[in-house]
Amino acid sequence: MDITIIKNSQTQTVASNDRALQYGDGFFTTIKVENGKPCLLELHLARLARCVARLYFDNVDLSAIENQINALASLHSLAVIKVIVSRGQGGRGYQLPTVQAPQVYIYTADFPENYLTLKQQGIALDTLSTQLAVNPLLAGLKTLNRLEQVLAKQELQQKGVSEGLLLNCNHEVIETTVANIVLLKNGQLITPKLDKSGVFGVYLAHLAKHIDIKFDTVSLSDCYSADNLFCCNSLMGVVPITRLDTHYYSLENALQFLNEQAL
Repeated sequence: MDITIIKNSQTQTVASNDRALQYGDGFFTTIKVENGKPCLLELHLARLARCVARLYFDNVDLSAIENQINALASLHSLAVIKVIVSRGQGGRGYQLPTVQAPQVYIYTADFPENYLTLKQQGIALDTLSTQLAVNPLLAGLKTLNRLEQVLAKQELQQKGVSEGLLLNCNHEVIETTVANIVLLKNGQLITPKLDKSGVFGVYLAHLAKHIDIKFDTVSLSDCYSADNLFCCNSLMGVVPITRLDTHYYSLENALQFLNEQAL
C-alpha cells in the first residue's frame, strides 16, 4: 500500500490503469479537523474497515492511514481531510489483480465557510426527480461511484435551489445530496433504513451511539408530517431543515431540541 499526501490545490499524477480511474474501484471518507484533531476518527476508520471487508480489498494498512491523518490534522486548527482508497493497478478487465497494491490519497483542504453558520440558520430542501438505485450490495458504503450525486447536483443547479432530498426508485426517502436525513415526530427520532440505497454517514453513526434513533422505511408524507427535520454529515454536524417543498418547520423548535439534546 502506498500513501500519497496532497495539499490543497497540489496536482498529483494517477496511473492510467488505476482501478479507481477505470472502474471507480475504491472508497473514501471525509473528516473534519478541529483544533488539530480529526473528529470522529474511530468511526471514519470503522467506515474504511467496512469498505475493505465488503469490497474484498487486500493489503490496506488502516494503522498507517490513521497515523497520516493524525499527523496532517495536527497542522490545522480547522480543515478538511479526505481519504481516498483505490485498489490500485492491475487485473484484466473487471477481474481483481492477483496481488492487490492499493493506493491511498489523502487530501487536505480548507473548511467550507458556509458550514459554520448552517446550524443556526437551517437549510431548505426540494425533492429531486433524480432517484437513487436500489442496490443492497453497495448500500451504506461510501464508494467512489458517486454519479447519482453528480446528477443530483446538476438538477439542483438547473432548478436554482441549494439542496435536495433524494428518494430511491422505490419512492422511499433516503438522504439529501450530501447528508443523512433525520425526522423528529412525537419525540422520536427516525432515519431511513440504508440497507437498499444511500450512504450510512459517520455522523449518523455517531448520533446512533448517543441517542435513540429508529431506522425505518420513510416516505415523503412521513417527512411532511414530521414535527421537525434535520440533516447531518461529518463536516456540518446536525443542521435543521426549515422547509421541504411547500412544508415549513420551526427553526426555533429545532434549535431548542438540539440544545436540549446537546447535539
